[in-house]
Order: sequence, then structure tokens, then C-alpha cells
Amino acid sequence: MDKEELDISPVQAYILLLAGAKDREPIKGKKWLQAQMYFLAKNTKLGEVLLDYEERGNGNGWYSETVDVELENLEILGFLKSDDKNIQLSEKGRDVVEMIVRKTSENVLTKIEDVNR
Repeated sequence: MDKEELDISPVQAYILLLAGAKDREPIKGKKWLQAQMYFLAKNTKLGEVLLDYEERGNGNGWYSETVDVELENLEILGFLKSDDKNIQLSEKGRDVVEMIVRKTSENVLTKIEDVNR
């Protein structure tokens, strides 16, 4: 399976890497995913493509419509499954994450681990 064959966007790749981090522990909902992706956009090259973050008032943090859309696309592709509380990899998604990890720089993988602490 090749990344080009899958036609995965950088945003999708980062979401999948986050879902595969910490022994595939589920992401604690969309708000947490948005916060993690915001950190990565500010601290990696993801910020070159993920430009639509806006601050939400009343302590609701940062929001990107792109992250929401790409999350939905990953669910449609069968790579992720989610409910109101958790976002986690499917079996198909685990295979894709393994391939993405092999093609990802150590610096980015370290940032993924940092954001998951």
C-alpha cells in the first residue's frame, strides 16, 4: 500500500498519526483533536497547508473546518471510527498508519508524541 495510491492529504496523515500514537489510544473527541492539530500546525510544516484555524470564544479553543472535513473523510474511507467521546483507528487505519510512520521524519514523530503527553 503506497501513500500516493491512497491519495492521503497532509492533514489526513497527521490525524492518522495522532490516532496511532500512544499505543493507539483513542483521541478524546473532536475538541481535543482540534487542539492537537493546532499545536502541530504551529510547530511543524503542517502549518503550511492548515491555514484556516480561528479562535473560538468562551474558552472553546481553536477550530479548523479543514480538520473536521478531513476527519469525516477518514471515517468515510474506513480508516477511523468515532463516537461522541473518542476517535480511534480501524484495522484498515492501523495498516495505513504503519506505512505513514515509515515515511515520516523523526522530528514530526517526536512532535506527535509531544502533543500526546
